[in-house]
Amino acid sequence: MPAVEQDKNPSKTAADDFGKVATAYEILSNSTLRADYDYALAHPKEYLLSQYRYYGSRIYREMKIPAHFTVTAVILLWSLIQYITKRQMYDNVCCPPCLSL
Repeated sequence: MPAVEQDKNPSKTAADDFGKVATAYEILSNSTLRADYDYALAHPKEYLLSQYRYYGSRIYREMKIPAHFTVTAVILLWSLIQYITKRQMYDNVCCPPCLSL
């Protein structure tokens, strides 16, 4: 097998070959990704679902944001939206724009 590492192989395709080998190693060494890969091979008509499963799990693994931070942020954002909406409704009832002359 020829060397695919960039520092040992001066060819222009060495970087692409190394990327392919690294991706293959990543998929084959992880049991969950391997199961997804085997499923994709067994069900080729579900290509989009297979892509979603692969990239969805990859994004989740790379983010590494604890779930409670995400839930807290969503709740705070939703509360802020509710507060602003209720405040605008209150202001419109107390002093409507047409009566502020």
